[in-house]
Amino acid sequence: MRFSIIIPTYNRARFLKTTLDSILNQTFTDFEIIVVDDGSTDDTESVVSAFSSEKIKYFKKENEERGKARNFGFEKSNGEYINFFDSDDVMYKFHLASANESINKLSNPEVICFPFDYLDTSLSITGTRKGFNSKMNDQIYQKNCVHLNGTFIRKNVLNKENLFIEDPRFRVSEDWYFILNLALKRTVIGIQKPTSGYVIHNESTMSNFKSNDILIAWTYFQNLLNDNISSEQTKFSNLILDFFSMIALAYAIEGNRVKSFQYLLKICRVNPLALLSKRTLGTLKNYLHASKRV
Repeated sequence: MRFSIIIPTYNRARFLKTTLDSILNQTFTDFEIIVVDDGSTDDTESVVSAFSSEKIKYFKKENEERGKARNFGFEKSNGEYINFFDSDDVMYKFHLASANESINKLSNPEVICFPFDYLDTSLSITGTRKGFNSKMNDQIYQKNCVHLNGTFIRKNVLNKENLFIEDPRFRVSEDWYFILNLALKRTVIGIQKPTSGYVIHNESTMSNFKSNDILIAWTYFQNLLNDNISSEQTKFSNLILDFFSMIALAYAIEGNRVKSFQYLLKICRVNPLALLSKRTLGTLKNYLHASKRV
């Protein structure tokens, strides 16, 4: 079998049918779909059971967050290449055909990734992630630019050391961590054609996360960087700034001016110009609002 599409899901019944329809509509047909229901309490099981396709394999387990659900799906997979896909997004009908064509052309690469479109809930395109090139590693070291939806990984390069962290508290940027960990050891090849759509809705925004969630993620990233940083430490500077700005913004929204200011200072020490970024300016706006409330 060529592809295993692994879909972790939790209470996404209202999106899941559209996702599954988009996968079953692929022009390339040598694939399996592994739906891992991570303890949903909605109609997820009914949505899946309404499909009669033998390509769909459904597993329900207790809620333990996406990392463990993805690893569970990997254990059940049979494909040569793995594509982890979110249960509220969509594949274009040429998603798998494009992947197969690129894999053949590149003689079975370890990891390839495609850009993606941003979609609203009516599936209209609102933007496109661009800038993909023949080697994405340096970009991945700097920012969260690659989405799992567009990433295909040769199954035999995945193992316990580079699968997903199974800490249920690790809920922010765990996909970036996974791809970064891969990129530190493997070549990630970018293909320029978008093949999937990332659906933006209220339940998918960063506003659902608190400062403590981001701090837990930052601890994992710090440990990974400490194990891999060499004399080229600057190649991770934008990643570090991105986390400092996320933490500062979260603290500002929560009204913790002192902690927010501490991380703004950290940003300034790494790169003063980063204070002009969109997220940092948003932090300052929330910081000033918090000041008025005191």
